[in-house]
Amino acid sequence: MKRIMFLFDWDGTLIQNALFKINEILKKIDLPEADPEVIRVNWGKPFYELILIILTSIGAPDALEAFMKEKKKYKLNFQINVDIMMTLWKLKNMGHCLSLVTNRTRESLFYLFHVIGFDYSVFHIVETSDCGYKKPDGRIFLRSIDFAKANQCTSLVYFGDTVDYDWRAVQDFNDNLAAGIIMDFVGVISDTSNANEFEKSGAHNFIHGIHNLPQKLNEIAGTAPDYPKHNVLQYASVI
Repeated sequence: MKRIMFLFDWDGTLIQNALFKINEILKKIDLPEADPEVIRVNWGKPFYELILIILTSIGAPDALEAFMKEKKKYKLNFQINVDIMMTLWKLKNMGHCLSLVTNRTRESLFYLFHVIGFDYSVFHIVETSDCGYKKPDGRIFLRSIDFAKANQCTSLVYFGDTVDYDWRAVQDFNDNLAAGIIMDFVGVISDTSNANEFEKSGAHNFIHGIHNLPQKLNEIAGTAPDYPKHNVLQYASVI
């Protein structure tokens, strides 16, 4: 069997992100709503940088402390699709490798895992505070590639929901670091991206929403789903 290394972004790819909640927090601290397009095109930046850009766009750059204070008590609903998790575990049990590659810090990522009860043992995890790189720097994939080679994986495919961070990181890796093993890319259309943006950037392989992820994974692995579709589960959490 040909072993595949499946790599994934986190926010907007494996879970629904919290983009639309930012304006609700702004409202709580008596600030006007930000343009959703400003939020969308900057999604993927470090969180503090993202919020400062948003606050500046509405003329309130000094409100960062007030925003972060409100954010600490603000509950959000992150969504995890049961079919996705079942498919990931099936692929792992078949001998494929799974790697989570995120710009979140370890503290942020593992806090979220803890709060929502997410079983992260299915993944080899690479996060920015551990490896020292951030997407779109393709070097963020190097530890995952070492893991893939150690487990005799012969092909790589990365799933991500942004052009400027996920797709650009894959391009950087393939152009400068691939050393004979090219990484394929599958875009995930979410709150932060659209098909037109992926097409214009040269990323022509994408799916419309995380609910289509199990079908795409089975297609790549050459397997068929062997379970009924489930409802999405929601877990209370914070950004």
